[in-house]
Amino acid sequence: MANPTTNFGWQMPTSTDLVTDLPADFEVFGQAVDTALVDLKGGTTGQILAKATNTDMDFTWITNDVGDITAVTAGSGLSGGGTSGAVSLALDLASANVFTAAQTATRFIVTGSTVATNGMYLIGANSLGFSTNSAVALQINATGETSIGSTAPTVGRPLTINKTLTGNVNAYAININSAIQSDVTSNAAYVRTFPSTAAAAFTCGSLFNFHAGALNLGAASTVTTHYQFYAEATSSATNNYAFYSDIVAGTNRWNFYAAGTAVNYFAGRTGVGVLLTTSAQFGVTNQQGTGEVTVLTRNFAAQTANSISVQSSAATQIWGVSAAGLMQYISGNTATTVGATGAASALPALPTGYIKIDIGGTTYKMPYYAN
Repeated sequence: MANPTTNFGWQMPTSTDLVTDLPADFEVFGQAVDTALVDLKGGTTGQILAKATNTDMDFTWITNDVGDITAVTAGSGLSGGGTSGAVSLALDLASANVFTAAQTATRFIVTGSTVATNGMYLIGANSLGFSTNSAVALQINATGETSIGSTAPTVGRPLTINKTLTGNVNAYAININSAIQSDVTSNAAYVRTFPSTAAAAFTCGSLFNFHAGALNLGAASTVTTHYQFYAEATSSATNNYAFYSDIVAGTNRWNFYAAGTAVNYFAGRTGVGVLLTTSAQFGVTNQQGTGEVTVLTRNFAAQTANSISVQSSAATQIWGVSAAGLMQYISGNTATTVGATGAASALPALPTGYIKIDIGGTTYKMPYYAN
């Protein structure tokens, strides 16, 4: 019997086979067909035949999903669908899609420039805006400047707050209420600045670590009291400083420099070179050196008022030094006689002693008498 090539390699009878060969040929052929189709046997009602592996004639019976799909309809947020053939669905990016679960992505690129009810949008090229309740809340421009409020950020101002203060009788543009935790045992600062300049040859005219600008009053509005810097009363710490400066002495260095022409007011005890806690309202101690003047007064040009004036609680002068350098006394502090103790109406011939004074660099003696 010949063995021609077939799809499944079955041995087929040929026309040249003898009649006596046919039974054997059919036996070989039938056995091959039976072996090849054995996977078609079995199964139950409702099952369908499926490939078990990639091998030819390797099948298995499986239970098919119940029901027939007659159409695929794209719902809200989807596009595509169909009733026959290959059906595809895609996310409809032109629709307002709502995701209720957390979404993860490598990046999110905004392309719309319309102010969102609540969300993010483009305020310009490479610039982002954030809105709440259909109003601009925060903006970031292409160079990173940020503004809070509806006004666009300005180049050169990393952070600008132009949000109107409203909604409460007490309003604060910046309000820091963070509590210092127990692990902060060295230093804590709620506002800290460390200015620096670039490594280049240039001059910055003025540098302000803190700049309190003048108040700009709107039409018909008034402000009762304007505090450009206010430190509330506190005594909680071991040492309490409303203002503490630690600038080392040197040319054009000032711990405190009040250039304004308004009066300066110090209600507490004030010490210059000395820490006053009791016994005096004002004190001066020379801390600089033996060649330094402890207290210096310098007259105004063509001054007529006294250089020094000591007054009573009623603002009446008790003693003073005139602009010309003459000492002045009230009439009650002068006398023409010694008094009852000296038992004489006129001054004695000999004084009790003398007071030394310096006039023009020469020392003189002034007599004094017992009362």
